[in-house]
Amino acid sequence: SRPARAVLAPRFALGLDWTVIGDSAGPIPDGGKDALSINASISVPIWANGAAGKARVARAKSRAHRADAEHIRALLRSELRVLLTDLSGSARTIATYETQMMPQALTARQSVYFGFEAGRVGVAELLDVHAMYLELELELVHRRYEHEIAWSDLEALVGRRGGERSVDDGR
Repeated sequence: SRPARAVLAPRFALGLDWTVIGDSAGPIPDGGKDALSINASISVPIWANGAAGKARVARAKSRAHRADAEHIRALLRSELRVLLTDLSGSARTIATYETQMMPQALTARQSVYFGFEAGRVGVAELLDVHAMYLELELELVHRRYEHEIAWSDLEALVGRRGGERSVDDGR
């Protein structure tokens, strides 16, 4: 880079000093004449390799930090995709439970209850269908819990709370 090369380049300086002496106080030869001096200097950096090495180290650190940042961005994008997949999958599963499985289980349970009242179904079948319905309800609660966990993980990843959560629209 230009600043790094500038540190390595030799520097030249020229100077001119003029001092006003004023009137001579006594009989001194050339007394009262103004003084004039000219100077020149060259500055050659002795530690040139050290500055170049520091510049190389700084560039390497900069590249490493950029690579780390890109790696973190890639990890976050990957985690976001996984969370969105989990969220949409749990929303579809909940919708299936609510629109198909639970209504079918309720219909089966009611049918067995009517059969029991009519004397065509035994107590064991009545208890089995009731247990099946309760297991489905418990599984639906579990699926809703997993859905909420996915939402919480997503909110933690993006750093802010989402709005109202709806299973119907996959949010």
